[in-house]
Amino acid sequence: MHWRTVAWLSNIYAIVPCILICFIPESPAWLVSKGRIEQAAKSLRWINKYQPQPENRNESLAELQLHFLQKEHQQKLEEQDRRGSGGFAKLKEFFKPTGYKPIVILFGLFFFQQFSGIYITLFYSVTFFKEVGSTLNPYLASVLIGTVRMIMSCVNTYLLRTFHRRPLVMISGICMGICMGFSGLFTYWIKEGTSTQNWVPVLLLLLYVITSMIGLLPIPWTMTAELFPIEIRGVAHSIAYSIANVLMFASVQSYWALNDIFGGAAGIQWFFAVVSVLASVYVFIFLPETHGKKLSEITAYFVHNTIFLGSAKKKSKVPQKAPVTRAAKKDIVKSNGQSEKLMNNV
Repeated sequence: MHWRTVAWLSNIYAIVPCILICFIPESPAWLVSKGRIEQAAKSLRWINKYQPQPENRNESLAELQLHFLQKEHQQKLEEQDRRGSGGFAKLKEFFKPTGYKPIVILFGLFFFQQFSGIYITLFYSVTFFKEVGSTLNPYLASVLIGTVRMIMSCVNTYLLRTFHRRPLVMISGICMGICMGFSGLFTYWIKEGTSTQNWVPVLLLLLYVITSMIGLLPIPWTMTAELFPIEIRGVAHSIAYSIANVLMFASVQSYWALNDIFGGAAGIQWFFAVVSVLASVYVFIFLPETHGKKLSEITAYFVHNTIFLGSAKKKSKVPQKAPVTRAAKKDIVKSNGQSEKLMNNV
């Protein structure tokens, strides 16, 4: 098709959501924040229409979620009263460890994500397949990449629910580095005329896309909604997304410059391989785990711990309990025996 035809057809994907949104209820959390409790309850009943009844509970899942949202909103109001509301109070939150640490971590994570070549190879897929010397139709190869991404997106929903974030991103980065490294090697051999296996770079690039969908491509976008406290989540989430898109613009626009600096397709693939491996190292050192963690635990992590090896390294030592003497142990045993007799009498 002509590119204008493709552009007009792409508008369908903008129009269809505008139609579908008419059949979807408003966000329950937003309705609760506006005091529209009945509408929030109706929205939650629609969302949880096919969910089973919770065991050993009289309330439905929708009712339990409504109580939770009301409690969360009340805590937020009390927190605002204590800290003060307004733009200045929200601005101060960004100067706390729970505000600036996640932004700094996400900036580094998105930097490695973008310059590992994921979006560059996606946006320049036709050009890229021509550069590596593949005899496969580059447009067909581009369609294969899109198909692989779609399939892996479905697989990724299972991975995110089952496995921790950090191992997924580290495995993804290492595997991406291996795929790009060998793809660059075969591209170099093909250019030098020492190999005629033109299909190998194509296969390795497809594997590169598959391994990117395991963690390094989707998880940074997911974590923008997991690391920030509720007080600044909306604004901080927008800032993190803006940073990511600026880095994406910079990485995509740098393709030709990188191609010249590293001497062609083979060199730029080796560059992507090195950055992918460095992304795994960065995640191992700096990124905290969020899978299965409550927001209070994540917030406490940034307040009380330094970011090192993704674990809790305390800023200050916790005082140790005093040792219990032998006489004290006898008193405890005696007291426990008396308490047990009392409970038996009751």
